[in-house]
Amino acid sequence: MNRMAFTLHVLITGIGLALASSQAWAEDHVVAPNTPWPTAAEVKPGDRILLAPGLHPARTLQRYTGTMASPIRIDSVDPSSPAIIGGGTWPLQLLECNHLYVGTLMLTLGSEGGMLIRGTADKPSTDVRLMGTYLAQAGKKPGVSNALDAAHVDSLVLESVQIDAWQRSAVHIEHAQRVFIQNLFLTGSPDSLYGVELGTNVKDVNIRHMTLEQLDGTGLRIAASNAAEPKTPTPDATTPNESNESSESSASTWGVERLFVARCSFIRTKLPIALGSARSINITNNLFYGPRTCVMGFEEPPAGFASTTEVVFSRNLSSWQVGDLKAFFCSSDNATGLSIGPNLWWSSEMPEAAEYLGPLPDDADSRQIYNLDPNLTPRSLQPRAPLAQAFGPYGPLPQERGKSPRDNPTGPE
Repeated sequence: MNRMAFTLHVLITGIGLALASSQAWAEDHVVAPNTPWPTAAEVKPGDRILLAPGLHPARTLQRYTGTMASPIRIDSVDPSSPAIIGGGTWPLQLLECNHLYVGTLMLTLGSEGGMLIRGTADKPSTDVRLMGTYLAQAGKKPGVSNALDAAHVDSLVLESVQIDAWQRSAVHIEHAQRVFIQNLFLTGSPDSLYGVELGTNVKDVNIRHMTLEQLDGTGLRIAASNAAEPKTPTPDATTPNESNESSESSASTWGVERLFVARCSFIRTKLPIALGSARSINITNNLFYGPRTCVMGFEEPPAGFASTTEVVFSRNLSSWQVGDLKAFFCSSDNATGLSIGPNLWWSSEMPEAAEYLGPLPDDADSRQIYNLDPNLTPRSLQPRAPLAQAFGPYGPLPQERGKSPRDNPTGPE
């Protein structure tokens, strides 16, 4: 064997031994109800914390840290019979955790909310993922409690997450970047105010295949002002250098920047989308079924932030009952750079009443379709009319966004 071949052989053997060693050291920690969890010092990258079936008390996990190649995972021993974490202020709190994945668990009956995710302004949590998690009946304070509350996070993924019966917001995110949401299922209650609420200092958000049903409020609320903002939730455990989020100065001119919303369904939601302070927003190929005020509204930005600009609204399908819709867009004069592409608007009162639901900016009206019944199926709401199939969640995305979110997501990949 020549020297080069020998060197290559040693290198490959060393890599193989290192991989085998890392896999051998990975450990499963099986936790029964009412027994202690392993501490952060006892959990290594690649380890799994597996919860046995039954009801587990609320937990606070602080500084659990995996690596990109070997994240720490929390899951049920048997995903077909998910473990339940319930009670406390928050059933599960993840504080300053990095490369941590949460799988098929049920979180319920926390007095403040369902799950709290926190980093710090100087050291945000990195690569936190929820995959198959279910949050139900989270929080007891109408207008205040959030089911999932995340702040100071770099790379947050919510995939195949279900949330039912929350109070203020199903998902509340602020001071975060690289947020990827896919297959999020939200079913509101009479007390629910918002579906997904993005606060300020949020950048690079990709939301796809979200379904929101039965909400007498706003489906997607983006950096909008509130006369009486609730107090920022405080973690049960305090951390060094923890900042007061409510007093942080604005790090950006706009509250939310670079947001892509595609193939989402807002079903019987009073106001599907509200924009306060946002820039570079692309809303395409969504379904708005049964809105009761406007399809999209523009609200006052938070203090110190600029009004919304650079919004593209295209290839969407809207359908509503006669008399329910008051306008296509509410307070559109509060936005600049609003670009309206082709969209399909349908109600039995159209197109005669279209002029009362406008006006649309520039020459957008010439690109709208008002007289085409999409013939939606009763359950999937998929259009059966051939010409209508180019619009809504089942239509093709614009060329530059045509790939699967798994191919090129705005997220941690």
